[in-house]
Amino acid sequence: MTRSFHDGLGEQVSQGGSLRDVPVVEADQTTVADVILLTQDCQYDKTEPGGLVLVAMVRSLSAVAPSHQGNVRSMRTFDLAYLPAETGRPETFVDLRRIAPLRKVEVERLSARGQRVASLSDDGQALLRARLHLFFSRQLPEPPRG
Repeated sequence: MTRSFHDGLGEQVSQGGSLRDVPVVEADQTTVADVILLTQDCQYDKTEPGGLVLVAMVRSLSAVAPSHQGNVRSMRTFDLAYLPAETGRPETFVDLRRIAPLRKVEVERLSARGQRVASLSDDGQALLRARLHLFFSRQLPEPPRG
């Protein structure tokens, strides 16, 4: 059985929520891109509306050279988190090299305008957290002890 990494559109903004056509400031320029929320739910809830949360760009797998797409699909890259195609969604990846701050009020405004387009399932959120850990530490997280 194939695991689903998307979970429709959750009721609330949460880690792994996808937003479409978001103005993201990188260095000295603004890029409009699809993004995914990286900030954990508890931290998001505690952030004041004018405070900052973190997002990362979500890009189409077709943006990667065909000779490297297999490495992305099999998750042999530290900096890209693969999201498989699902009904109505093409193959994409979270580009962890392109993390940017965004004001929480902007996330809420975009969500209210219908630009929040998907949420990650529990499996998808677990994958995102593991990939973030791997990206920053270059090692896989230890399994829970118990």
